[in-house]
Amino acid sequence: MLSGKLVVFLEQVLSIIKNPSETEVSEKHISVEAANLWYQALMSRYEAISHANDAIDTKLTVLATISLALVTLILTGAKLEINVLTSIGIVLLGGCALISTLSSRVSSIAAPVNSHDERPDYYNKTDEEFVWQLIPDIEEATRKTLKINETKSRYYNISLGLLALGVILLVLSQYVTISVK
Repeated sequence: MLSGKLVVFLEQVLSIIKNPSETEVSEKHISVEAANLWYQALMSRYEAISHANDAIDTKLTVLATISLALVTLILTGAKLEINVLTSIGIVLLGGCALISTLSSRVSSIAAPVNSHDERPDYYNKTDEEFVWQLIPDIEEATRKTLKINETKSRYYNISLGLLALGVILLVLSQYVTISVK
């Protein structure tokens, strides 16, 4: 959709350059079209980043669920020999579940700011001023969302490592006997 509008816009610009006297399009119209295209491109980027955030949340939820399921299975019904490695593995799985659950709650997505309360003259602006005012808001929201995604990704990697280490220790605990005196 964006690329089609971009093609139309570029065709308009080329027709103005080729035949400046025959066109009825003003410079202001071109500026508004450029601002609208830039706005739409920024919104598309913001939406893609928001979808990535949703995907990270899903991964974190799956990790938390797997960890809790393993801990529940071990503590309620699995016939595992409880030793030091099993205990450490259970603690690591619990840590994975805790980090995954808490990190999926790291600050909600920052929506683009466009309320008239913050800018009393927001609705009294021309189309061009309106769009040019929205662009910095979307850029700021995109930066915030990217920072949130980076933080969640770090927590996801930590949780995944804890899950892997916990499972390895649980498997090893059944083959290795460590006596603590």
